[in-house]
Amino acid sequence: MTKKQHIDYWIRSSNVDWKRVSLLVKGKDYVFALFSAHLSLEKLCKAIWVKENQSNHPPRIHNLIWILEGTSFELNEDDHTFLRTMND
Repeated sequence: MTKKQHIDYWIRSSNVDWKRVSLLVKGKDYVFALFSAHLSLEKLCKAIWVKENQSNHPPRIHNLIWILEGTSFELNEDDHTFLRTMND
C-alpha cells in the first residue's frame, strides 16, 4: 500500500467509528459511544502520524497525546486537556 492509501484507511475507518458514536448516543449507550469516540480520534491521530513520518505503520499505542507528539501537530492547552480526558 502507498502512504496515501494508509492515510486514507485510517481516515475512512475513523469516519465509520464516528458514525457509530452518533448511533450509540441516540441509543443511550454512552460508555460504548465514548469508547468509539476515542477510537475515532485515535485513528485520526494515526493518520496524521503516518502522513508526517517515514513509516506507514503508526505506533501500536492508544495514547492520543503520545501519538501526536510524534508529529508537528500543536496542541493548545484546551486540546491537551480534552485529549488527556479522552485517554482517561
